[in-house]
Amino acid sequence: MLRITDQINKEEYVEFFKQYDNANILQNYDWKGVKEGEGWTFTYLGVYDDDKLVLVAALLKRTIKKIFKMAYIARGPVGMIDNSEYMQYFIDNVKQFVQDCTFLKFDVNCLESSSLLGNDQSVNEYAKIIDTTFKKSGYTKVASEHMSDTIQPRYNANIYITEESCDLKSYNSKLRSSLSIKNKPYLSFENVDEKNLDDFIDCINDTEKRQGIHLRNRDYFLKMMQSMPDNYLLTLTKLNLKTAVEYTKENIAQLENEIENAPKRQVKALQSRLKKQNELLEFFEEKLAAADTETVYINGQMVLISGKVAEGLYAGNKSEFINIRAMNALYFYQIQQCYNRGLKVFGLGGIDNSLSDGLYRFKKKFNPHVDIYLGEYDFVIKPMKYKLFNFLLNVRKKMK
Repeated sequence: MLRITDQINKEEYVEFFKQYDNANILQNYDWKGVKEGEGWTFTYLGVYDDDKLVLVAALLKRTIKKIFKMAYIARGPVGMIDNSEYMQYFIDNVKQFVQDCTFLKFDVNCLESSSLLGNDQSVNEYAKIIDTTFKKSGYTKVASEHMSDTIQPRYNANIYITEESCDLKSYNSKLRSSLSIKNKPYLSFENVDEKNLDDFIDCINDTEKRQGIHLRNRDYFLKMMQSMPDNYLLTLTKLNLKTAVEYTKENIAQLENEIENAPKRQVKALQSRLKKQNELLEFFEEKLAAADTETVYINGQMVLISGKVAEGLYAGNKSEFINIRAMNALYFYQIQQCYNRGLKVFGLGGIDNSLSDGLYRFKKKFNPHVDIYLGEYDFVIKPMKYKLFNFLLNVRKKMK
């Protein structure tokens, strides 16, 4: 006999969660430590088949503008989600825990389809069953023409980590050179903790100013690291300015020697390379003269890990060093790190549903799978307030 409860204890939830490689980080029990400061409250649900725990979910609630109250399940539930009987029971019975809300937004952890670039799309037939279950239970599917139409992006670029994806030879020659720092010995990568958080925040702040966007503040990242110390990978790229100056001088000397002995047809190309190296030397010398130390962190990325899945959530790049082009190499380094840890998926994050935006153009060079989630479903408890909420939300979007 199936039953649902909101009295599941932390130990049982956590131990069950660990059994599932595809359990989303947003359903992690400790995600509470990150989001509570933003006004969210957490209720933890469990579904039992007799005495056997089969599903768990974190149910979030938040009051908005003192008028509306939203309930939210983000990429849940976790457990035997391929059992349609369990899923139907959960979809039907979670409603009893949200009667104090305006509506429940349910972003189900179910892929609609998956495809590798250039290959046919693999459609998940089970997703159609789940979609029908939601609709029969009185939920409405949220229209999602663009990435911004849902809280979590439906379209995601994911690298399925294999030995091949960690091999430089698997990538085209143009990308390959940017994935390796072999020809940039002044660069190195460091996996760091909260002691280097300010170095990462400097990169984030610079990115925000350059792109006119807002990511997250220092307190948010600190909460993330302290709440889930075993679930993050923060990597920074370090540039040694003294080594950069010395290495560039060596390149210049070598190019000058090549120009002296080169056939006329090669001289122009070599002179162009020499000009770039001289400009680079001037840049490095200027930065070294102005710096307090010989080394500087130039970019970084925060990755969260859940089960066998790593999600690259936030990345920052210092504008003054953007021409060093080290971000691709940082991605590749973290993919290799995840492979060494036995992880199966490296998430590059969301992309627009049109598959034509700048994010997609950047991420597609890594040859990722495009994984499309089923999306969001709303269950409305208070129809008039729900209509007003969506009206105000649309007005706000148009004003941006």
